[in-house]
Amino acid sequence: MFIMAALTALGHLCTEAPFGKLRKERISPWWGPLLPAGIAWFLLEVPNLLGALSVALTCPRADCRQLTVNGFLLMMFLIHYINRSIVYPLRTRGRGTPLAIVLMAMGFCTYNSTMQAHHLCYVARFDSGDGAALLRLILLVAGSLLFLIGFIINVQSDAHLINLRKASTSAGGRPDDHYTMPTGALFEYVSCANYFGESLEWSGYALAAGSLPALSFAVYTWSFLGPRALQQHGWYRAKFDDYPKSRKAIIPWLL
Repeated sequence: MFIMAALTALGHLCTEAPFGKLRKERISPWWGPLLPAGIAWFLLEVPNLLGALSVALTCPRADCRQLTVNGFLLMMFLIHYINRSIVYPLRTRGRGTPLAIVLMAMGFCTYNSTMQAHHLCYVARFDSGDGAALLRLILLVAGSLLFLIGFIINVQSDAHLINLRKASTSAGGRPDDHYTMPTGALFEYVSCANYFGESLEWSGYALAAGSLPALSFAVYTWSFLGPRALQQHGWYRAKFDDYPKSRKAIIPWLL
């Protein structure tokens, strides 16, 4: 997945994936028909739930389904994607997403979810009593707290953007193309607070899990959302003449 992360970052630096606010009115027919935002989000994210659950429920080891470290980490993964694949699609009313984008995302999510769950259910061991146990406990607690902070930021930022869109459409804007400059909370510091929150989540997950699969997912998340945030930051600055010059793209005060 590290190679995939590098290719993804390079691809996003060379072109803009045509979904969300970066989708132009006319795009190549190669991308396929447009799916409504809620349906698209459900289809591309639900493989995360199905993939992880299918591995966990068929695993002969019971500790990934119990209140163990393995089960706790799997629960973190599932909680994020319950929100992302069920709750969020029911609330969002964004622009249509091309079918090709949805299919590519479904493929990645299926691969990643089964990889993460397989490692937790078949490979990872957290019951050793050696001298490194204390360090692993510290990393587990620190990573879990970082995940929780990122999850809260992500959910609150998504809700803020959804409410902005509802307010703009109530005032006469079109739900598919009317955007308002986000302000308040972390949006005072970055253009894509939702991306920052999600990146923190998976960084925390990687810290807590202490595994290569978790680390590769965190790296991939930054490689995808980082360039995407830079593109959206440029879009905001071009659209709004009064856009704050001090605001960064994804990391407060840095990037």
